[in-house]
Amino acid sequence: MSISSTLPNQVAVIHRKPILYGRALRRGNIGRVFLVRPGKDACKACLAEYARAGRNGETTPPDWIDVTEPEEDILLHECGRPVIPASAVDLAFIATLLGRLSLNFLEGRSEESNHWLWSQSPVPEVDSRLEKGMQVFSGYLNPRAGCPACQEPDVVSLVMGKEVQNAILSLTEASPEEETGGILIGFVDEKSQAIVLRATGPGPRAEKSKARFARDVEYVQDELKRAASELGSRGLYLGEWHSHIEVNPQPSPTDIESLSSIAMASNYLTRCPVMIIAGFDPQKRKVSRLSSWAFPVGRRMWAIENRILTLEGE
Repeated sequence: MSISSTLPNQVAVIHRKPILYGRALRRGNIGRVFLVRPGKDACKACLAEYARAGRNGETTPPDWIDVTEPEEDILLHECGRPVIPASAVDLAFIATLLGRLSLNFLEGRSEESNHWLWSQSPVPEVDSRLEKGMQVFSGYLNPRAGCPACQEPDVVSLVMGKEVQNAILSLTEASPEEETGGILIGFVDEKSQAIVLRATGPGPRAEKSKARFARDVEYVQDELKRAASELGSRGLYLGEWHSHIEVNPQPSPTDIESLSSIAMASNYLTRCPVMIIAGFDPQKRKVSRLSSWAFPVGRRMWAIENRILTLEGE
């Protein structure tokens, strides 16, 4: 699957925007249309994995129908995609089907299906449900478990108490010329929320500059041990926090590499660490916002909601 074909899928999933795909197959004899409502339907990456799994003899959903392209139909490849001749009449029919389903969605018509295959002529060798021509098969495909593009992370939101929020704000505003930070301590509840009970400081041996921060490892380890002894199973390592001297902070490549490595490291005891970045406005000399992300092991990062609550036991 090429980058150009996966980018719309990634944008739709990240921004939670529905998207409809249409494709002509088998010289336009077959048309595939599928709807992706992130969080509800299989995404384009899920379909690619269903195709791979089926061709390797693995189990696929009942409504998945794999349509391969005969090699003799391919004229050439452009940008990694096959170029296949097709009838303009059949292509117009497939485009009309895509348009009709798009209008149905925009008009709010209830649809149980999210996947459609139209065949101009019978193709029982592809699937017995396509044994009659000029018919549309409709089905439903669930998101694939473990999909690297659309499966939600183990942590879907972050909750912190006022004391934690105030600690991050005060430490950030006390370091207006340099990045600062620490670790987040707490637990993940049954609703997949990261409940942050403590946010440490950077420690006396932390390395800080305008564009880089490295915490004092020995200091934060001692803080984590103390939290574990006082809070028990509620005093676990959750992730990291640090400041950026910018109004709208985003994880840097270094941040992404660091948290992705933590997710894979067994000694941190988490497969989905979280990160809070405090955006510091250098003109107002105040924190502009706190933004949060989750980093599930082996998958892309997710922007997650953070909320401020007064937590019992704080």
